Order: sequence, then structure tokens, then C-alpha cells
Amino acid sequence: MTQESYELTVGSKYEVVLSEEETVQGHFAGYCMIGTESAIVITRGARLRFIPVAQILYIDLIEAAKPERKERPEHLYG
Repeated sequence: MTQESYELTVGSKYEVVLSEEETVQGHFAGYCMIGTESAIVITRGARLRFIPVAQILYIDLIEAAKPERKERPEHLYG
């Protein structure tokens, strides 16, 4: 069995469920700290929504952003 790594991707669109009645849809912009708590940052148009991780029930991926191409370092000889 192979083990995959999953992570929130900047630019991807997510639906963040906070309770049965409250959801937030937007694009993931990154992580931040609010005091001593970790939070995720979701963009909604021109607004940013800071959501403490402890308030999140679950997150659904709606639309994945194209992954950034990571350049491979050249071989170093020494």
C-alpha cells in the first residue's frame, strides 16, 4: 500500500464547513496565527476570511489549482 501526502494548495477552491448551518467557500491563501491559535486564510473576492483550525469540522476540495512546477536543482559535483 502506498502512502500519499495531502495538503491544502494555495489557489485551490475549498468549502470549509464550520457547523451544520455555516460554510465558507473560497480560495486557499495560506496559514496564519491568531494569537496562539493556527488558522487558515480563505479569499472571498477582495476579502480575506481567517478561520481558526479548531472551528473547522471538515474541508471539501471544489477545484484544485494547478501545482506550481518545482525546479530540480542542478547536480552538484564537489
